[in-house]
Amino acid sequence: MKILIVDDHTFFVKEILEELHENRHDVHYAKNYYEAERMINENTKFDISLLDVILQNGKTGIHLAEKYGEKLGRIMFVTGCIDDTTMTAIGTKYASASKIRSIWGPLKEFMNGGRPSIV
Repeated sequence: MKILIVDDHTFFVKEILEELHENRHDVHYAKNYYEAERMINENTKFDISLLDVILQNGKTGIHLAEKYGEKLGRIMFVTGCIDDTTMTAIGTKYASASKIRSIWGPLKEFMNGGRPSIV
């Protein structure tokens, strides 16, 4: 499966990248909007794209989805911004997941005095 991941926070995607590489997926990772555009233009089509909503320089994953939708395949937004404005912008056309929820388990464990397995 050919997968594009666009996120400017490597911390949040590190495990996802490792897992996808271990399962022998063809993964392309862009750390910003312009890297993503270059990768999209160099490839015919992705099967799945995981896009961060807020990127640098006022660009967003939503801009990428609107501009290159067909080339991105199935799109999922992965974001730390779960406010109403962001969720409305994503709408019902796309899937979405919260980065905040992914760290919630380890954070709760840490807050309760434990040492989380993911730091």
